[in-house]
Amino acid sequence: MNKFRTGFFTICALAALAAVPHDVDAAVVNFVPGTICNPYNAGQANDIDYVTSGVRTTATSTRQVICALPRELGTGSGGGFASIGGTLTGAATMPLTLYSYLASGAFAGSASATGSAGSGGGQFSATPASLTPTQLPPTAFLSVLAELPASTNGVLQVIVLSS
Repeated sequence: MNKFRTGFFTICALAALAAVPHDVDAAVVNFVPGTICNPYNAGQANDIDYVTSGVRTTATSTRQVICALPRELGTGSGGGFASIGGTLTGAATMPLTLYSYLASGAFAGSASATGSAGSGGGQFSATPASLTPTQLPPTAFLSVLAELPASTNGVLQVIVLSS
């Protein structure tokens, strides 16, 4: 891993830890690789390209991926956030929505955010999408829906989850 990427992931880790509530005993931070994501629309599966550093699309228009987030159920007091990181080319952006569902399958809540590297592109980390303890109880299941920019203009490399 080159120095730039190592520095980027160190910054992501520090940013995630800084956003953790002061009750650190209740917070668990997980880093999930972008390669865990799957095509949201099965008919577009051939447009999703998995690379060693994450996932991107080769299509000429945006494509969505859904990413199931592993989580230790039943711990903590609830609430938390998710963010994404990776690379973007030019002014491309990468929106995400964090979804929370109860064990019964009932919808519990969602929050959205967008990642941008600015007009020059490069490494990015999205502002965290946060859920309250009511929206994210300790037994909820989580997923992130991310929109990949067209024509390999972005790679979703990591999802950071704090709960």
